[in-house]
Amino acid sequence: DPNLPKERQFNDSTWLDHRNFIRLPLDRMTLRAFILVDELPCRRAEFESAARRAHEEYVKTAIPTEPSLLPWQDLEENLRLSNFHQVAYAENILRTAGLGVRKIVRAGKPPLKIQSVLGDAEVRRLAEMEHGRWNVERFLLGWRYAETKDIPRRLSPYLVPWDKLPPEIQQYDVNAILSLPGKFQAAGLEIYRLAESAPELPTGNV
Repeated sequence: DPNLPKERQFNDSTWLDHRNFIRLPLDRMTLRAFILVDELPCRRAEFESAARRAHEEYVKTAIPTEPSLLPWQDLEENLRLSNFHQVAYAENILRTAGLGVRKIVRAGKPPLKIQSVLGDAEVRRLAEMEHGRWNVERFLLGWRYAETKDIPRRLSPYLVPWDKLPPEIQQYDVNAILSLPGKFQAAGLEIYRLAESAPELPTGNV
């Protein structure tokens, strides 16, 4: 922020070149995800099928040359954790919309249709939160912003606030939210309205 005092702008090369210094974009959802990064458990056994489903859906839409398109069993550990983290964070952001995650109560019941329940504006708010999570994940893995994507050098033009993303990239995050019921269902879990009277069956500590 150029309005901050010089000593709080961290523009000195000593800061900029430090390997542990991360310059987050001025984005509220990225800051939210950064604050929560150590609070939310990542690898939870009950989420593995959902994480695997998240990876499979990504493979369907991603560029064929990307190294993250290997089969689940061949993925590097940090790429597997990326899918686990997406699912764990999803449980958290769903609660901000009055939705929870529990073991399936009645077999055969169709998954909740998030768009019908929440509406477009709320779905986009959750998508913005997912993008903030993705930003933090990438920054912590050593990725940095650049105008041109370069996977070997861990550079991406999409490490920016939500409103700076091209619409087609925002749609990836929207799709990630809309596909959550299917991902959780693959793990024997369902999304439900927290206002429902049926007791929640806990999936773990959050």
